[in-house]
Amino acid sequence: MKKLFAIILALVMAVSLAACSETNVPETPVDTSEPVPASEPDGAEDVLSFIGKDEIYFDVHLTDGLFDKTSIKVGDKVLTESGKATYTGTEDIVFEGTTDRDDDVYLVILSLKEGERATSDYTIVDASALADMLARKVSIHKTGKDKILVIVTDTKDGYDHTFDAALADMIKIALQG
Repeated sequence: MKKLFAIILALVMAVSLAACSETNVPETPVDTSEPVPASEPDGAEDVLSFIGKDEIYFDVHLTDGLFDKTSIKVGDKVLTESGKATYTGTEDIVFEGTTDRDDDVYLVILSLKEGERATSDYTIVDASALADMLARKVSIHKTGKDKILVIVTDTKDGYDHTFDAALADMIKIALQG
């Protein structure tokens, strides 16, 4: 009886495998004479459309008193609040600010190459180690990418909520890490 059950089970599995592997061929051929526009390749949406090629945007939301005299230097440009700067990958990024607290700081980096989907990276770092982490991580994300968004916050809700819905969703997912 067990052998008969095993044979029936094997036959059912074979039939279902054969049914699942069936290939459907479209009746009308696909017209490939016109290329897909560069702005919409493979349905990849540019969630960082507010950032230009070879630019970086820092969205900084830190509680008052966590750091003294906070600024981010990208090459020769100094940002004392959220903003963007030219970043080709050769510029040094230096976070300046001192703290004696080891509160958690959330670092989210989203980067993309034109025509591709954005990738994200989420890190929790002690506030005293933020400068070193930014210097290391941002340059890694620039490799092969055109645009970078860096979010630095000490709360999981601390980012610019005016970003478009697709970007806001990516940020929420990254911060849930």
